Amino acid sequence: MRSQQVLDTAHDMELWKSPESEQLLYVSPSCERLTGRTSSEFMENPDLISRIVHVEDRAQWVKFYTKKTQFRNRRHEFRIVRKDGEECWVCAVCKNIPGPDGKTDQGLRCSLRDITKHKKLEENLSYKADHDSLTGLTNRNVATRHAKQVMAKSRRRKKYNYAVIFLDLDRFKFVNDSFGHSCGDSLLKEVAGRLLSCIRETDTVSRYGGDEFIIVLDELENRNDAIKIVKRIRESLALPFLTQDKKITLSASFGLVLSPSNEPSPEEMIRSANIALHVAKESGRNKIRVFSKKMLERVLKMSRLEHELQAARKNNQFFLVYQPIFETGTEKLSGMEALCRWQHPKHGLLYPKEFIPIAEESGDIIDLGLWVLREACSTMAAWHKNFPELSELIISVNISAVQFRMASLVDQVSTILEETQLQPDKLNLEITESTIMENAESALFMLKRLKTLGIRLSIDDFGTGYSSLSYLRQFPVTSLKVDKSFTADMLEEENSLEIIKAMLALANAMKLEVIVEGVEQSHQLKELERIQCKYVQGFHLARPLSLEKAEDLLAKTHTCLEAE
Repeated sequence: MRSQQVLDTAHDMELWKSPESEQLLYVSPSCERLTGRTSSEFMENPDLISRIVHVEDRAQWVKFYTKKTQFRNRRHEFRIVRKDGEECWVCAVCKNIPGPDGKTDQGLRCSLRDITKHKKLEENLSYKADHDSLTGLTNRNVATRHAKQVMAKSRRRKKYNYAVIFLDLDRFKFVNDSFGHSCGDSLLKEVAGRLLSCIRETDTVSRYGGDEFIIVLDELENRNDAIKIVKRIRESLALPFLTQDKKITLSASFGLVLSPSNEPSPEEMIRSANIALHVAKESGRNKIRVFSKKMLERVLKMSRLEHELQAARKNNQFFLVYQPIFETGTEKLSGMEALCRWQHPKHGLLYPKEFIPIAEESGDIIDLGLWVLREACSTMAAWHKNFPELSELIISVNISAVQFRMASLVDQVSTILEETQLQPDKLNLEITESTIMENAESALFMLKRLKTLGIRLSIDDFGTGYSSLSYLRQFPVTSLKVDKSFTADMLEEENSLEIIKAMLALANAMKLEVIVEGVEQSHQLKELERIQCKYVQGFHLARPLSLEKAEDLLAKTHTCLEAE
């Protein structure tokens, strides 16, 4: 009697099936709470318990419910459809009931518990583990799993094609800095929507992190299809975004891995796509690059150089060369630009483009940059002392983006000027236009602080960083240095010459000096003289000189000035 009361008041649904047939010997009243149906409905229709199981789960339930496993507990999770049409998850635990002798079978007892809340929580946690909370896209975990799947298919099928795309939004930091992170987040959501609209059902778009996305393309007819999809994405992203009442134009850089690939793991394949992406970004914005072995070799070389960079300074492997800057017409020497070189024991002479990016990523650029500045200032101070007629010469030194962002830069420059006894107005710091425009407000503050030292400031690579005129007139700079790409095309492309003319006119209006670099031919020099460009620099006039050859040039110039 007591055991009957326990069964009748149990929270879980309890049922007892006959050992000889499908007939139910007992169904607890709690079945109505779980299923919406009374115990009498189940007793009268023994197959009702199977009919209420969700159609997708029914085959597995029947197999579980009818399986003969003597005197053992069994557990199964499945969905049922309540009488009101609502679906819910149930966990069933079944046990064969032994007779008094321990051998005979008295039937099957099943306890059914509602686990819907637990399942929803489990599904929610699973969703969060695989999805990006901001965009709703899958995350890098899913991207890696899908990449693993396509690699497995590729090994099984000879004519199977796939691709992995790693894309990064160009200058997205500028959006966050200019309009705020809320606007940046809204923009990322819109980007996610456009990416999804450009792919097929078999493909996966995942947010890797920040403004980086991974797309895995499955079941491609051929490799060219991947390029077509990338171009479609690029065209979609090129359309203006209207985010928080702001019209924003974007572009993206793309790195691809195309099948067949030799990467041993999905992680390696994604890494290869990322390598191709970095090559694309180095080539300029809005570029597409396909991964190759040469790219990997280059990355490995850079990795070794990063390790060797730390010992290079201690072993005095760095040295400076000096490229003269002349006045047009008279070809009078007006200054020198200090350029760093690395005499590598294995690779020979390395130029800045081969090691400065590595130094910036590793942080070694801070010590290296200070060494360059101190060496250049010390050298020019010595030249002023040794060649009194050349005391107006200016030394130009490049400042990297990492250095420019350092709050301590002003104090460091001040200390070096004091140590070397170089007059502040004889030092010209060159900062690239792209570095300045990365965060114009912050750059303006830094430039003003540097200007208080009495030094000269120059915007390097002018014409490549999209300066805002409203900011340009506020920057306390002394000169603009026109990028050599304009010089190279000035005679072949009329636009380049017109752009240089426009820069000269702008500089004259703002009372700034202009130095045009990259002058490698006599006709370029003559054309620059004709349009009244005052200062030039390039191989036609002089290549970068060693310390000894630079001093030879200074000695000849000094002698000529004395003779006058």
